[in-house]
Amino acid sequence: MEIGFFIGMFVLGTVMGSFLACQAWRLHYKDVGGKKLGQRSVCLSCNKQLKWYDNIPIFSWILLGGKCRYCKKKIGMMEILAELLMGLAFLGVALALNPFEMTLLGKMIFVLDLTLSYQFIKLLVIFSSHSPEKNCAIPSSNQTI
Repeated sequence: MEIGFFIGMFVLGTVMGSFLACQAWRLHYKDVGGKKLGQRSVCLSCNKQLKWYDNIPIFSWILLGGKCRYCKKKIGMMEILAELLMGLAFLGVALALNPFEMTLLGKMIFVLDLTLSYQFIKLLVIFSSHSPEKNCAIPSSNQTI
C-alpha cells in the first residue's frame, strides 16, 4: 500500500509540474496579449491543438522524442524538467515525512515545498524565455501560445 502512495505522489507531482509550467507560460503571454487562460494547449510552432495524449507528463515527451507530433519541431527541455522536478519534490516530501501521520508542521512543510517548486518553475520559464532557440515548447519573442 505504501509503494502505491509514493508512486501516486510522484505522478501527482508530475501532473502539477506540467500544469504549473503551462500556466506560467500562459500568464507570461497573457500580459502581452497572447493566449488566455483556460484554452487548450497548442504547438507554438504549427499552432495545432494538442490531443490529450500529447500532454501526459514525461511519457508524451519521451514517446514523441522531444518533438511535436505534427510539425516535428523540438519541444524544450523546460517542460520535462518541470515535470520531473515537481514529481521528485512531491516524492521527496512524501518520503521525508510519515505520510500516514502527517503533523501540522509536516503540512506546513508540504505547502512550502509546493510554493518553492512553483517559484522554481517560474524561474525556469524566465530563464528559458531568453533562449534564442525556436521550438515547440519554448517560444521565441515572436511566437504566441
